[in-house]
Amino acid sequence: MTGMKKTMKKIRTIFLVAALTGGGSHRTDAVDLPLEEWSMNKSAQVDAIVREVHEGVPVPGIAVGIVLGDELVYGKGFGFRRLSDEKPAGADTLFHVGSVSKPITATLLAALMERGVIALDDPVAKHLPESVSLPTYDGAPVELTVRHLATHSSGLPRDPPNRRNVWYGLRLNPGQAKPYSVEELYVALGKTKLLFEPGSECSYSNFGYGLLGHVLEMAGGKPLEELMKQVLFKPLGMKETTVTMDEGALENFATHYWHDDRRRPRSDRPRTEFGEIFGHGGVVSSVEDLARFVSFQFSGKPDVLSLVALDKMRTGRENSLGEPLLLERDGVEMQMCIGWRVQEADKNGGIVNHSGEMDGHSAYVAYAPRAKLGVIVLANLGGARRRESNPTAALQVGVRLKESILYPALGWKP
Repeated sequence: MTGMKKTMKKIRTIFLVAALTGGGSHRTDAVDLPLEEWSMNKSAQVDAIVREVHEGVPVPGIAVGIVLGDELVYGKGFGFRRLSDEKPAGADTLFHVGSVSKPITATLLAALMERGVIALDDPVAKHLPESVSLPTYDGAPVELTVRHLATHSSGLPRDPPNRRNVWYGLRLNPGQAKPYSVEELYVALGKTKLLFEPGSECSYSNFGYGLLGHVLEMAGGKPLEELMKQVLFKPLGMKETTVTMDEGALENFATHYWHDDRRRPRSDRPRTEFGEIFGHGGVVSSVEDLARFVSFQFSGKPDVLSLVALDKMRTGRENSLGEPLLLERDGVEMQMCIGWRVQEADKNGGIVNHSGEMDGHSAYVAYAPRAKLGVIVLANLGGARRRESNPTAALQVGVRLKESILYPALGWKP
């Protein structure tokens, strides 16, 4: 993206290496900001929010981005991407984005739909081998569609019944999931009983989005990661975004740390590996690359996806009775879209958003389409904690930025 490349040459990017956990050095790499669009006062406001959140969440590293139109007007890393050698976090640091992978998978779905490869109302069975048994509801077969998977209205449970966890003996931690295969997915489908009739209500499902990713690769005739890179990442200039990391990516990857680690210094936790099924949470990206993805939401790109299709993606969906499909997130009721969820769409287009969390990493992306303004937060702390009493660092920073930056742009009050 030309505008983004120009921005990265003129943007002030500050790596605050003074560790948010205490100690460290300070380094600043800076050139002039486009001050007529993004004032230093606003940058200071973002800095203050990150520091205030840190008082209650000792996260090793946080990366934050603010997108305005096609520019990354603020991109900073705070603290460390790796404590063992004090490698600083930055806007180019790679993190697992967790469930922010879901709107990426959904965007691939929309792109393949626009190419005529797949349709929202295709039965899931159309894109799977005939030998695969599908879930039942109330003891009877039902038709499960692509739409159901994409809107969390499938009735599939949150996780597959044969998910295998990596257990570290921590009381509150469900454990990192071991790599999951297509074969295991097929076995799980045959054993699963749906929680409700497909299309009747909304219930968040990693299982559903993992299946959706596999359906897309079956329909597209290529592995999911290859499709993502070919259809989305390469044309959008998301050069570092990936699923399978090479040696260079691993060096720039933020190490996982857990809330329950009481040792000082904290242990570098092993990263999660997803295996063949990862459409629900396996994407690795940076603030810089996600800024390109957010900027794309404002204008579309002819060789990727039209703006008309993007608008349809972020339109709130309804259940089979014509009622809104609703999810409560971040203390706010939101309407489910295709991949994204939207907060108060009737107020100047609303705020479109998604958060992500996995053991050791958290992510948050929110944007206001009409204001062409977006917020990105990535952090490397998670695991062994209860979301209700201890929201992730990325979520805490992200919601604060949403309220202080996106709300005023839309004329909203917190």
